[in-house]
Amino acid sequence: MEIVFKSVKTNKNSIEKELLFTFEVNKIKDTYIPLRFWAELYSEDNKKIGNLFDNNSPRNYNLNVNAAGTTNGGPRNLDFEITFSCYLGEKAINHIEKYRLNEKNQTKDIVFKIKMEVLIQRTNITVSNLHLAPGELLYGKEASKVIYRQEQYNNPTLYDAWFLSGQGSPNIFTYTRASQDIPDIKIDLMTWVNNFTKYLGIGEVLVLELIQPDKTVFSKDIVERYEKAQAALVEMKKQFGYGEWKQAIIAIRPVFELFKNFDDFKQLLIDGGYTESTYIALKKSIDGYFGLISKFYHGLEENKVDVNPDIQAYTEDAYFAYSYSVSLMNIISQKIKRKLP
Repeated sequence: MEIVFKSVKTNKNSIEKELLFTFEVNKIKDTYIPLRFWAELYSEDNKKIGNLFDNNSPRNYNLNVNAAGTTNGGPRNLDFEITFSCYLGEKAINHIEKYRLNEKNQTKDIVFKIKMEVLIQRTNITVSNLHLAPGELLYGKEASKVIYRQEQYNNPTLYDAWFLSGQGSPNIFTYTRASQDIPDIKIDLMTWVNNFTKYLGIGEVLVLELIQPDKTVFSKDIVERYEKAQAALVEMKKQFGYGEWKQAIIAIRPVFELFKNFDDFKQLLIDGGYTESTYIALKKSIDGYFGLISKFYHGLEENKVDVNPDIQAYTEDAYFAYSYSVSLMNIISQKIKRKLP
């Protein structure tokens, strides 16, 4: 018997975070059948993250157990598919993503390991090598003798001449719980990002409806800068999907570059109700935050002499940068909205 991986997908009809793993069971001999499956799901670093249950499998298949030693057995066992469901908790999801984003994982792919055992029912029944001999009279009627003749295979000539034995013992069935060798399951980066991360709640980011400035109302400079800042938000969100936290922080730098020293931005805020001191306080915040995220990017400190050490960026750092930049863009968007006729 062979168990071959076919696919893994999310269960959109489940209120839980559930993955569905489908396998094909083939090369099933006619002298045994699989009765039950047990399976566990592990991450690439061999940490158990879930149990697999076969309650999602179709039941529209038949399996046959035939006696050994016959050339007239039952129908051949056909291949069939079995689908396991696996519920993933928050800790499991966090571990999967944390390991995927480990700096040692160059491809950022997902690798699942599955440990599976199967309860197998094997038959010990054999067909005895009994044959009909030439007949003789018995009580005045012709009768046939049944004789034993050693052969590799037997095929009785009468349908009711099947004599069964337990291979020299009364044991007719053996039940074995056996491990199955399942190759690692690999999900490439883009498939994981496109088909799994949103469903599992990974990399979800705050989305706001941002008002577009009208070029007939606002200056060309403010329109161009606003559009370029929006493009930076889109690029940062894309880097979130890749799990590239440092690249995400670098991608958002234009939002602060574009508005930290910009007269039209200052005037927009003043017109929207800011005082001079309020604008200065906000500008200090933008300048300070721009300096913070630049630490992840610049090779030199601000004095242009001291080397800036390499700073590792993590999920929370990237989300902090994103939330600040989205908030800044939302301020600009709402001030624009108030100025629209």
